[in-house]
Order: sequence, then structure tokens, then C-alpha cells
Amino acid sequence: MQYNSNDSRRKRNNKARERYQKRKDRREAMVTARDESVSKLTEIAPKGVPNSVHIVWDVVRDTVWHLVYRTSALKIGGALIAIIAVLFTLRLVLSDDIKPFVSSMSVPLGGLSIEEAEAALLQEWNDTVEIRVMLGDATYETVRPSVIGLRLDAFATAEAAKEAGFSGIPFGTTVEPIIIGDYGTAQTYLLNVNDEVYIPPYEAHYTWDEASQRVVGVEGTPSRELDIAASAQHISEESSRVVRSERFELVTFATAPQVVDPSPYLLDAQAFIDSQFTISGYDPFTNDSERWRTTPDEMARWLVAGTNGLRIDARDMERFVEGVNIILGNSEKPRYIDENEVARKIETALNTKASEVATRIRYRQREYTVSFGDTGFGIGASEGLPFRLINEQNPNIEWNSLSNGDTIVLPSRDAVLPMEPIATKRIVVDLDRRWLVAYEDGQEVFNWAISIGRPNAPTSPGIFQILDKNEKAGGSSFALCTNNGCGQWVMDYFMSIYEVAPGLTNGFHGAVLLPNGSYLDGGSNQTASTFGCVMSDNQQALMLFEWAEVGTIVEIVSYRQGFEPESDIGRDAMELIGVLSGQSVQIPATYGMVTG
Repeated sequence: MQYNSNDSRRKRNNKARERYQKRKDRREAMVTARDESVSKLTEIAPKGVPNSVHIVWDVVRDTVWHLVYRTSALKIGGALIAIIAVLFTLRLVLSDDIKPFVSSMSVPLGGLSIEEAEAALLQEWNDTVEIRVMLGDATYETVRPSVIGLRLDAFATAEAAKEAGFSGIPFGTTVEPIIIGDYGTAQTYLLNVNDEVYIPPYEAHYTWDEASQRVVGVEGTPSRELDIAASAQHISEESSRVVRSERFELVTFATAPQVVDPSPYLLDAQAFIDSQFTISGYDPFTNDSERWRTTPDEMARWLVAGTNGLRIDARDMERFVEGVNIILGNSEKPRYIDENEVARKIETALNTKASEVATRIRYRQREYTVSFGDTGFGIGASEGLPFRLINEQNPNIEWNSLSNGDTIVLPSRDAVLPMEPIATKRIVVDLDRRWLVAYEDGQEVFNWAISIGRPNAPTSPGIFQILDKNEKAGGSSFALCTNNGCGQWVMDYFMSIYEVAPGLTNGFHGAVLLPNGSYLDGGSNQTASTFGCVMSDNQQALMLFEWAEVGTIVEIVSYRQGFEPESDIGRDAMELIGVLSGQSVQIPATYGMVTG
């Protein structure tokens, strides 16, 4: 068999042509596929956007094609992605920052250093976090956490976020903030709101129904009281929960009223209002009385049911008393009535079925502006206050260097009337004409001439009262001192009226037996011979002693010292003394003239 080299060559050529054709067919198929892919990508290409976007889109489109239809490009792209992933993972593992998808208080902390995370958490805490303080189901107020003693430990929270590691991948993780509750700050806050939170227990009480003109009973209700210790403990022990819920619930407790049912005393309450109850106020200085009445609605609100009968709730009487005191206080010498005293007296009237009570009108302390020529003793005389009381009220005043325009504080006039005043009896003393007149129920009972204090121990003008009574009393003075010591005198029928010094009082008395056995001033009257007391003839002193009661008002007048009579009785006495003594008193022009 012969070998034909031409046939062999033809066969190789045919196979080469076949391989070429197959490569050509594959290229044409790839071009066709590319054109189809380009066509599809072109269909979804964005419309109506800038050319720069189209350029990016063309790059994306071509890249996708190469990755899909070029095996080598796909391998290279996969390798690059793998390398990037490895490098990213290595960076995360080796980085000291907080790992991805970790947050706290809704603040993303991934990728932040501890210091950066601390700053971000503090900013959120200070700018955003608020706590609703709850009182039951209602919001009492909304405050910053620091107000109630809550503090964020931002550094510790950031460290906890770092320790969370990769736990946030892939779904994220939240780190609980670390909160510190301060018991002392919480307690201070609670003490400040305590009074506002407090609602006292209300005993069974009453109200007035205008339509029926009848009293209606209202059942008693328990108190609402803040449990400061439990609330502060709640803040310190449950601080994280408080911040997480953004709510702090005040812990309260209740005290039940003693009486819940008002019905047992409903008829008594109605009778009280039907009685047209009246309150009167007596001013012992002016000897005047004032009367006040109020509405049934207000009177009904005064009443509460007690365990043994009706009581007065002083809290509900405050508005009535405040209204009265606004009127009484509108004067040069401001006055007032005491709400607690009024409540006690009305409660007594309820038990005795009385339809009126009398209370005392009192005086407030006030300021006095010094004028040229004023002295401490002179101010005391014109104001009817012993200088000792004024000096005690103004311990830092230099009385020897008073200046025009200086201000001092005058004590309440009530300091010289410590006893319950006897409104029916009054003793009037005229220092200028040295005479005494006694009155009962506005009528003159007796009168006579008296002796008063000597110039170096004067009797103080003012309105006082009988403080106590002693048939025999002792006394002494530097004037009685000799080389053998200081003697003691004895006074008959002594009744003290004001204190000169602690334990030393001036008052009314009869004859004064001196240590040498003689009587002061020979027992005569209408002289300035005593050491500050008002001295009567012994028989007259006995009459005064037996008639006067502890609490009897004593009005000592001196026009020359600037103290005029304040009561109608005092003014009547001045006229009577002018007639009885046959003397007129020349007084300063500012006071006018009193004649007999």
C-alpha cells in the first residue's frame, strides 16, 4: 500500500477548518448573547438622567457582560472579592474599634473607638433622654434623668459595646446602658415635690346645695402621701429599668380618714347654718367690736364629722379669715384675727349650740421711722410700749445715736396684753392730772386722785391689763440704799400691770410702808412720788383690788408724752377727769386742748 502524503495533508486541513468553524460559531454565539444582554440592559437603563449617570451605567453593563461570558474575568473578579473580604475581616479582627452592628440607647456604635462612643452616648443622654415622673396613671412632670439622681456611665457602656464583639453580625445587637442611681439626689428631689403630691385625708364633711337650700354630706376620702424612702430606693435599685421605660413611678401610700360617713351629724350641720352664726372680734386697745357673717356655702365647708360630733376644719376656714385680715390689716397699725383661735371657739360653740363667738383682734409688729428728736423711751411712751420690749426687738440699735429716717421694728402690741382681756371692765389713768376712773359695762364705777412715778422712775403710758393680784407685795430701790444696805418696802393690794425688767413689774397699790416705818410721801395722793407704780389711798386701793379681775384692761393716758386715749371710754374719762379735778391740761398743738 502506498502512502499518499496529499491525502494526509487534506485530512489535517479539513480538521483545522472544522476547528476554526467551531471557534467562529462560538464567537458569533457570544456576540449574539452579548447583543441580547446589551439590549436587555439598555431596556432597563435609566431614562432622563445626566450623561454622567449613563456613562457609569455603560461601565456597569460591560462589566456584568465580561463577568458572565468571560471565564477568566469571572475568576479574576472572584479572587479580588475574596481578597477584599479577607482584608476587611482582618481589619475588623485586628481593629480596636467597636465591631459592626452594635448599638446602645439607639446610638450606632460600630466602627467607633471607646472615646468616640462615650462622647456619642453622653450627647444622646444629655440632649434626648427624658423621664416621665408618674403619679398613678398620670404624668406628674417630665424631667432630665439627672434631676431624679440618674447618671449614665458612658465609658463603661462603651466598653461593654466593645466586649460585644461580632455578636451584632448579621442582625445587630443592643448593649444595655450602664446607669447609676444616686439615692441622695433622688431623696432631695422627692422632698421638694412632697408637699405638692400630698393630699390630706378628708374626713366626712359637708357642702351646701343651693337648689334645695340644704346641707349635703360628703363621704371621707383617704390621703395621698409620698413614700420618700421607697421612691428613692426604687430609683437607686431600678435605675436601668427606669431609663429603659422612660418612666419613674412615685411610690405613695394612703391613710384612711377617721370618719367616712357624714350622715350622723347632718341635722347638726343644718342647725348650725340655720342659726345665722356670727363671729365677732374684740379689740382690747380700742374697746371696739366688729361682727362678721358668711354665706351658708362657706359655713358648710367649715364643718367636718368627728368621732363625737361636728368639728371645724381650720384649713377650709382660711379663706374667710384671710378676707377679714385683709380689711383689718389695711391700717397704720395692722391687725388680724388668728384662724386657729377662731376654729377652736367655733368648735366650742358647736358643742354648746351657741350662735355667736367672740375672738380677739390682734396686732402685728410693724416698722417705725425715726424723726428728729426721737429717743427710745420717747418712742415707747408715744407708742404705749415699755422701752424694754422695743429694745429687745432691736438688739443692734444704738439708742444714743438715732438719726432722722432710721427704721426700727416695734413689737406686737399684744406683748403687753398676754391674758384674755376682760371686755366689760376698764381702768383709765390720766398721768397728766393724776386721776383714775374705773368703768364697768361702759358706766363709771368710781374715781379718785392718784400718785404716779417720779421723774427718774416714770409710769409708762399705754394700754395694759391686770396681770396678777397680791394683797401684800415687796419692793426696793437704790433710793432706799444706805451704808447699812438696801431696805425693802411693803405695798398693800398690789396688782401688776406691766413688766419693767424681768421679774420686776409696775402696777396699782395702796400705802407703801418704808423700811424706816414711815409711809411713802406721808400717804398723800396726787403726787409724783412712786417708783413707777400708780398709788391710791389705802381704802380706795382695796376697792380697786376687790373689783378688778386678772385681765382687766388698763388705759394709761398722757397727752404730754404723746399717748392719747384710744377707746371711747378713755376719751369719756378725760372729759370726766377735767370736770372732777377742775383742771385743764395744756397739751402739744398736734393734740389740741383738753379742758375741765
